[in-house]
Amino acid sequence: MVKGYLDFGNRWNNREALLQREDWLMLYKVMVAAQENLMAILFGLNKHYVHHPAFKWQAHSLRSMTVVPINVEERMRAVFLKHPVQGLKELESLMDEVFQLVEEQFPEHDFSAFIRQSTFLRSRS
Repeated sequence: MVKGYLDFGNRWNNREALLQREDWLMLYKVMVAAQENLMAILFGLNKHYVHHPAFKWQAHSLRSMTVVPINVEERMRAVFLKHPVQGLKELESLMDEVFQLVEEQFPEHDFSAFIRQSTFLRSRS
């Protein structure tokens, strides 16, 4: 499950361009997809069953997990409640921390290609 959700897709690489163009609908779609991937990874890291495919009861689920970034519940919520610039930075920070957790939990695997892909940014134009 963890490996299956480490690929955040090509749209994630367009996040800065979407932000600069103020293309809010597409930016938020990309941010929602990224947060869903993070939730799936966290479910996998914590060996929890996903009760609902859309991650219903997100806050409750996060509270039940032990392998998570610090203040994950509040930070996940802040992604969509703060200004998009700040929300995107928070999401990127969460992603970095989740990748660190993945590497700690599975030191025998090389996840560097996924990490490189997730940090790649296309030009802003």
